[in-house]
Amino acid sequence: MFGASRLKVDLTGAEVTIGVEVRDVNAMVYYTSYNGAGGLPVGSNSPVLALLSGGIDSPVACKMIMNRGCHVDYLTFHSYPYTPMESLDKVKRLAAILNKHQKPGTLYACNFSEIQKKIRDTCNPKFRTVLYRRYMMRIANMLCYRKHLYGIVTGESVGQVASQTVINLGTINNAAEFVVIRPLCGLDKLETIRRAEELGTFQTSIEPQPDSCTVFAPPSPSVAAKIPRIEEEEALLGDMRELLDQAYSSLEVCVCLPEE
Repeated sequence: MFGASRLKVDLTGAEVTIGVEVRDVNAMVYYTSYNGAGGLPVGSNSPVLALLSGGIDSPVACKMIMNRGCHVDYLTFHSYPYTPMESLDKVKRLAAILNKHQKPGTLYACNFSEIQKKIRDTCNPKFRTVLYRRYMMRIANMLCYRKHLYGIVTGESVGQVASQTVINLGTINNAAEFVVIRPLCGLDKLETIRRAEELGTFQTSIEPQPDSCTVFAPPSPSVAAKIPRIEEEEALLGDMRELLDQAYSSLEVCVCLPEE
């Protein structure tokens, strides 16, 4: 390149663009650049807790909030024996992939089956999923208080499924005592899939394993579960503190290290 003295500069339609960075002692000449991770360094913002499932969306949400400087720990729910332990193994592998991008976060695995059975046996089926999500938020609250985490991250996107309408998301938020962060809120599914493929979680996410939200899923879930109506349903459940404590006590602590 440097020996080609007869080359001319084309400032409007150059075939090759050459950059020069001049430093104190030397200079760097380059003709190709690559995008970095972007965003803020992990740890420069407050730590958060992500509700991590085995699906496509929540791992992408985790990576997006890491890019804003938040260290992420993970909370996943399983419904053993109604869901196989392979479902939890899948989430562990997703957490390990995510942990390539930060100092490894801890995965907390909660058996949610007793709360689900109580809701199934007591409440109107069409409100079942929103009730599940509210009790998941309450367990997340407990973990955030005890581990000094300052936000709850989810993979929800407005309108994607029945439980993710604006009304239902507001009703779910009502049970949270920390800010609920939904990085995917305005993305369509194709964009989320593209990001999952880029992140390296997509192939793991599409492995066919049931998760806790599919257990006792209602055939016709409500798309407008307003807070007063849901509070009436929760009143039918009575005092749930014992079941919440039982679920919290079931937490399995998993350290998911990325593969070398």
